[in-house]
Amino acid sequence: MGTIYKSDADTPTEKWFRHGETNPPKELLSINAEDNLRLSPRPMTIFEGDIYGYMPFISFIRIDKLNDKKFQPTSYSFDTSTGILSLTSREFSSDYLEAKEFVINVDDNYGNETKVTIV
Repeated sequence: MGTIYKSDADTPTEKWFRHGETNPPKELLSINAEDNLRLSPRPMTIFEGDIYGYMPFISFIRIDKLNDKKFQPTSYSFDTSTGILSLTSREFSSDYLEAKEFVINVDDNYGNETKVTIV
């Protein structure tokens, strides 16, 4: 729980906007929901398995015969004695959804659930 304050360190920020946007400011929850939909515009593939050798955690991974899908690690455990990396990766999408492709109903909903739908 917390609040982000304006530069006077006394006034809480209530509305936000993305840098360079001319749209009216929105609640942070609305911007977060939009970003989540843009990151996962459809059901994503999850790959779990062991790999021989080390790989940095912050990596993009491509797997042969998976139609050039990109993956990012979500769970990672490296056994240094055997050189085995146990990995769970989730498909990553850079597809951009236009705002007209989804509806978010947010109206000063402090403490209430927001229902997000894709049109």
